[in-house]
Amino acid sequence: MVEPGATLAVPVVTVNQDRLFQASAYGRAALARAEAETAELAAENRRIETALEAEERNLTERRKTMTPADFAPLAAAFDTKVEEIRSAQAAKSRDITNRLDQQRKTFFEAAVPILGELMSEMGAVAILSDQAVVLSLSSLDITDMAIERLDVRLPAPEAVPEPSPEPSPELAPGPAPGPAPGPAPAPP
Repeated sequence: MVEPGATLAVPVVTVNQDRLFQASAYGRAALARAEAETAELAAENRRIETALEAEERNLTERRKTMTPADFAPLAAAFDTKVEEIRSAQAAKSRDITNRLDQQRKTFFEAAVPILGELMSEMGAVAILSDQAVVLSLSSLDITDMAIERLDVRLPAPEAVPEPSPEPSPELAPGPAPGPAPGPAPAPP
């Protein structure tokens, strides 16, 4: 590795983009946030699953005392509720991924001028991804130097998310025990 501040006329240098992001303070914080949000969502999904299983058992018991015509709207409402919850939870998962992708994009936009400085200081004319290089000297890799500079210039986002104030559609009360006269209640 080339020491910071050293000038070495090298026409091409390399950088490991994955390591650049993952080893930087910004990248570590963004990844920690995404992992925490994913774990929170997984726990929420388990709670929802438990509640839905209990509601399904309740419906199964109620079915024994109901006519098929009375039971059908309840079953349809439950199925609709399950599909709405699945859709909402999938959207939350996509949001986590999209936020991490946006943070990665922000990071690499901020990295461009720093990589340009390093390229200029080293007298290089190009920076290649180390994944595109078959063989090179380790002294051509500027990833560590870039990480050091990025950590100084790019503040890390908050590592742990604040709990979401939005309630989940997860545990809306199910139908009350007993026969259900009339139409089924609208799903939440």
